[in-house]
Amino acid sequence: MMNIEIYPPLALHEIGKRENNEDSILPAKGSAMETQRLFLVCDGVGGSAKGEEASRLVCQSFDHKLQGGSRASNPAVIADALYYAEKEIDRFVLATPEAAGMASTLTLLHLHENGATIAHVGDSRVYHIRKRMIRFVTNDHKWVNKLVLSGDLTPEEALHHPRRNVIDRAIQGHGQRSTEADVVQITDIRAGDYFFLCTDGILEGIEEEQLVNILATNAGDAEKLGEIESICSASSTDNFSAYLIRIKSVSGTAVKWTPSVMPEEKASDIIMTEEREGESRETLARTSQSSMPDSVAATAVSAFSNETPPLVRQTRPVNQEEKAGMGLVMPIVIALVCALLVLGGYFFSKSIFEGKEETTVEQNKPARQGILDPDDNQEEMKSAENQAGKQGDAKPAKKPDSNKKADETGKK
Repeated sequence: MMNIEIYPPLALHEIGKRENNEDSILPAKGSAMETQRLFLVCDGVGGSAKGEEASRLVCQSFDHKLQGGSRASNPAVIADALYYAEKEIDRFVLATPEAAGMASTLTLLHLHENGATIAHVGDSRVYHIRKRMIRFVTNDHKWVNKLVLSGDLTPEEALHHPRRNVIDRAIQGHGQRSTEADVVQITDIRAGDYFFLCTDGILEGIEEEQLVNILATNAGDAEKLGEIESICSASSTDNFSAYLIRIKSVSGTAVKWTPSVMPEEKASDIIMTEEREGESRETLARTSQSSMPDSVAATAVSAFSNETPPLVRQTRPVNQEEKAGMGLVMPIVIALVCALLVLGGYFFSKSIFEGKEETTVEQNKPARQGILDPDDNQEEMKSAENQAGKQGDAKPAKKPDSNKKADETGKK
């Protein structure tokens, strides 16, 4: 069992340069105590479609289902809370038809006896920072991120892409499209670590390197958050909200999640586009219960390892008739396999035997060079005799008469 103590949490919940604030945080700004264990930062999507109501309903729903953080959390509990939040959005839309299409992002941090549970949907983020190193950061559910992963865009190009604000996952309600949250467990937590939850309005105003450097200074937490607020007030055009939680002490050890706490996989991956006029953000809502994207799994300290947590499928029970049928099928299959093996062995051995016979016949045939068969030898002998006869009939070359030459020399 892990016991985690924190310093007083600090929050931002600012309207920025917008006319209304669609962000919601839990607990409310200024109300969080050192005993608080559940933190949420949500960004409403929808503009005139009541985005602020969507983010408020998500915060309230998770607070209700997790009982203010006193209930242990795991992926199954988060999935249950998400389902409840979607139903609450459905009820609101049913009573307020003009709110149809509203949605919200989600970032959640829950500190408990087994470490920290982090869940997120959309492009709001959760950071785990130790000194000057980002230990973990959630991966935005953005359309441009898919293009970066596929190699069609560079990270630098994604920052300035005209559709950089398109998110492909948001909490919209079952009446629109159900969704899923990426959930990870952090067990390596130390005194002095920071957890930072924020909306994209913070990220619009401040770079990650700036954030890490500010948190690494010797200033107090209130001064650090004040500097972040000043930067975002000057450079962000959106609402901006955040929670800063610093770890005071950690004792004990956490127990890693097991597959039994994983939610059932359901629904196929269907991506649809919804665009609304006058909105700063579009949504590509996805009905999917697939596993965590690779880009998240690569950085997440998950329930099992540094890989995507497996999902547990529920299997349908097999009745007696099916069992009997399976009992008949298996012997037949085994018999067919054995028959094929026997036939294959027969033809294989036959082909080898025939190949050996052909090789023996070839080896027993007389060679055309060196050793001749009797008929060929007789023909060769006759040919040699004929050649000799022809050479015998030819006239011998006339030799010079040496005596005659001597006489002629003497006369001279």
